[in-house]
Amino acid sequence: MADARAYAKAAAPNQADRGTAARAVTRDLNLEALVPVVEKRVPLITRVANDREIRDAIAFSERVDVRIVITAPASEAALAAPILKDKNVPVILLDVLSLPSRDDLPHQASYSAAADLVKAGVKIAFAVPSQTNARQLPYNAAESVAWGLSRDEALKALTINSAEILGVADRIGSIEPGKIANLIVAKGDPLEVRTTLTHVIIAGRDVALENSQNALYERYSKRP
Repeated sequence: MADARAYAKAAAPNQADRGTAARAVTRDLNLEALVPVVEKRVPLITRVANDREIRDAIAFSERVDVRIVITAPASEAALAAPILKDKNVPVILLDVLSLPSRDDLPHQASYSAAADLVKAGVKIAFAVPSQTNARQLPYNAAESVAWGLSRDEALKALTINSAEILGVADRIGSIEPGKIANLIVAKGDPLEVRTTLTHVIIAGRDVALENSQNALYERYSKRP
């Protein structure tokens, strides 16, 4: 982080010595990628495995003076709710549809984690481990609703909260004039497994709904 700050300073000199400094600085893409982080224009997103690593990550962010977003297993994030709230650190929850991370946690620890975090005052969003499982994203929120999270908070965690955490809420995350038109049209509650999507609109364009999941459904539903 110190190198990134030095790089940013050297790469953006005063107008008077711009030519000399530009010749002296060799472009470094690794440091260049960190410049928005050290300038606090974007957060540092770090993936951790347990509540101890959450505390370590927060301590690191304070030491190097950057904004941080935690990506963690749901049940572990809930254990660190007090410090997350105290330090105003948002969390992207992974693996809500999973077993608890520890043998001594109750069976619903992952399912109820979102409600526990929101109750504690922590901003949350949902994520899935891979693109292959993207279809399960709304069901992570739905399971959380079944275990205490309000439906409104669940929808926020899938939309505007996610955009705010990633720093793009001025463009996406809600339906407002001037924002990019990313919309879905559904025949019912999008958090219900049986709900059918009729339209997916990305950047104002109605895109086709055919995908590998639909192809597999059509293939195997026709078997005798």
